[in-house]
Amino acid sequence: MLSKASRASRARTLIWLALLLQAIGLLIDGAWHGWLHPEFEPTTRYEVLVHLATVHAVFLAGVIVLLVATTWALVRSAGRSRVAATIALFGSGAQITGQAWDAWEHTRLAHGPPLAWMLVMLGPLIVLATLLVSRRRVVTRDDSRTSRQHPAA
Repeated sequence: MLSKASRASRARTLIWLALLLQAIGLLIDGAWHGWLHPEFEPTTRYEVLVHLATVHAVFLAGVIVLLVATTWALVRSAGRSRVAATIALFGSGAQITGQAWDAWEHTRLAHGPPLAWMLVMLGPLIVLATLLVSRRRVVTRDDSRTSRQHPAA
């Protein structure tokens, strides 16, 4: 059976992998739309769905993995880490909400509103900030324990 620290470490690793997957997906999306097919504009729902399922698949997979990972982190958390996990889940929930809204607008052959894209981009930034702040707190706590156990001579 895994310790609480080990489960938390696995959840953090999965969150980092989800963020990396999203970054790779954004690079693919940018290359496809910016360099390979800058003039592409789908004209049917079928074209939109095929486009979302191919060009945007890596990014969308990252969005889903991030939601699963932050949910897992919240379920497995306790104490102060529960607050960080809740904030991270809020960020991933905001992102998937914005992404669903944007995809829905695309299936209606329209562009997603700016608020949807703001949620898509701010969500993972909230998760990232939470990871960095909570990691700093863990390192600081571990350092203070070490200094109490081994006082300087």
